[in-house]
Amino acid sequence: MTTLAERPAQVAMTHPPRPDIRVRSEMQLAALSTATICAQLFTRYTLQAWRLDQLVEPVERIMTELVVRAVRTTGIIEPNPRWTELDALKLISVRLVILGDNLIVEVADSDPEFTAIGGGIPLTRSLSKRWNYYRPPVRGKIVWCELPLSASSSSLDQTQEIPRVLPRRTRGSVPKGVQPIEIMNDPDMLRRVMDGLRNLGESEEGAP
Repeated sequence: MTTLAERPAQVAMTHPPRPDIRVRSEMQLAALSTATICAQLFTRYTLQAWRLDQLVEPVERIMTELVVRAVRTTGIIEPNPRWTELDALKLISVRLVILGDNLIVEVADSDPEFTAIGGGIPLTRSLSKRWNYYRPPVRGKIVWCELPLSASSSSLDQTQEIPRVLPRRTRGSVPKGVQPIEIMNDPDMLRRVMDGLRNLGESEEGAP
């Protein structure tokens, strides 16, 4: 009696599924010193809208460090730049992404090189789980870091969708007795106002 070897069953190769992007928000900013406060406000309002208040402080610190670095590398750090310096003004992009159970912070600028200026990025290294940078197909580079969502945020009701946009402003009612402001469209009146302001400035310059 001959025993026939059974053909081994084919086992399908399985790979862990890639985490889905649950929500993301991004903004473009002029590479000026004012980009820092704008990025901080963007971070704070976005995370509050996503109900991730516990991550506001560390992510705001990371975002500040990365944006300051991008402005120093590609933008204008002078607080009051001249108009002629704004002709070739560069842009930077900031983005927040919830990918699976992690929060990704990204800052993109137009410089393709990553140089260790000002001691590198110590806050990003210490506050994030991991970080790196890559060059997108277009130009420049994107510095990113990853933070794990806390146990409280990861245990949120998954059936409750995270808001994808910031809440819109609601138009309030005008109190009684308050008249709406009329738009002035009188060229003669505007000309007299401009002349009065000009004369006032000249008198102040001549004052002792």
